[in-house]
Amino acid sequence: MITERQFSTRQLTTEKVIDFVSETIESNGIPLSTATKINICTDEIVSNILNHSNAEFINVKVDIDQNEATVTISFQDNGKPFNPLTEAPVPDVTMPLEEREEGGLGVFIVKKMMKNVTYQRHDNCNIFTIGI
Repeated sequence: MITERQFSTRQLTTEKVIDFVSETIESNGIPLSTATKINICTDEIVSNILNHSNAEFINVKVDIDQNEATVTISFQDNGKPFNPLTEAPVPDVTMPLEEREEGGLGVFIVKKMMKNVTYQRHDNCNIFTIGI
């Protein structure tokens, strides 16, 4: 089952997108532990889009495959090109927090929590996809 919604970034909060994703996955019987991981990743991804991309919209597509027990979520925005998988700094998580360089920790967390993480640029849009 695929559910999709487009959000204008004008006055958009991460909570609005998280609510949409949460309602969609919870109404399809996705376990709470999975939903929690998805919500953390959604918060990080949408925050990065809102804070750094200058996008006018975010299109969120939730694809739930009950037979395969998978959830895939795509975040598409028309912001400036940025591949977080190759362009975000890689944090040194072995260093004390106060000594680390800023940036990259959110992408690191998303990659650790999700089974699949991909990026592509298509039709002047960034498409960041996560799956669990």
